[in-house]
Amino acid sequence: MKIRRRIILKRRGIHHYKSINQETMSNELIVSISGIRGVFGPGLNPENLTSFAAAYGLWIRKTRDEDSRESSPAQSSIDADSSSPTIVVGRDTRQTGPICNQIVTAALNAVGCNVIQLGIAPTPTVAMAVLDHKADGGIILSASHNPAQWNALKLLNAKGEFLDAQEGAEILILNDKISAKTINPWVAHTQIGHETPYHDAIQRHIQAILDHPLIDRDKIASKSFRVSVDAVNGAGSEAIPMLLGALGAQAVPLFCTPD
Repeated sequence: MKIRRRIILKRRGIHHYKSINQETMSNELIVSISGIRGVFGPGLNPENLTSFAAAYGLWIRKTRDEDSRESSPAQSSIDADSSSPTIVVGRDTRQTGPICNQIVTAALNAVGCNVIQLGIAPTPTVAMAVLDHKADGGIILSASHNPAQWNALKLLNAKGEFLDAQEGAEILILNDKISAKTINPWVAHTQIGHETPYHDAIQRHIQAILDHPLIDRDKIASKSFRVSVDAVNGAGSEAIPMLLGALGAQAVPLFCTPD
């Protein structure tokens, strides 16, 4: 029996609906202003990962160039080449995470963007790292609640926020042009970006929480809380128990082995 479903494509903030008949939705790539997602292989693949990451990198460069005309460009604290945009990249624990990460990073470097590589990190930690390093944007490789065979790109701007409708629409247009080969996004060999690993993002995020004026660590610790943590073996498997420990609570991990 065939399944009838509806794909939502968001362009310029408008929802376009398309009904299709097929046996499964696994062959479909879902594209929206917030990014792309799909089952790795038949839906999400190296070709569309490369195209979309390149489009995002081009948009970052364009945005940075426009901003630099009005004020001094932001400089990352660990990026020595201030002439190139810097993008923070983090991922969840899916099996396809490493290969998607490699593809996206290579595409960003090839359009002239430097990458700060966080490795496995929760979505809010990636957003915090964008601000921490004064980066030009961020990419989160995570399909959230979708099954293990799925993965996705989620895009952040320089404020560590998800893109708005206009920003997302501009990237979709660039992606279409790259896919149609009407523009060449790739830089010369002397302009290729570089990758820098950064392993302290979770610790920095936890410290920012502890330093928040509304957080009373001593009062929380005095309650001797015991908290069960079911992180579904995802990106929070290490971060959440670490945070609870820093707050003086005892974490009882359940399904906190990143896989």
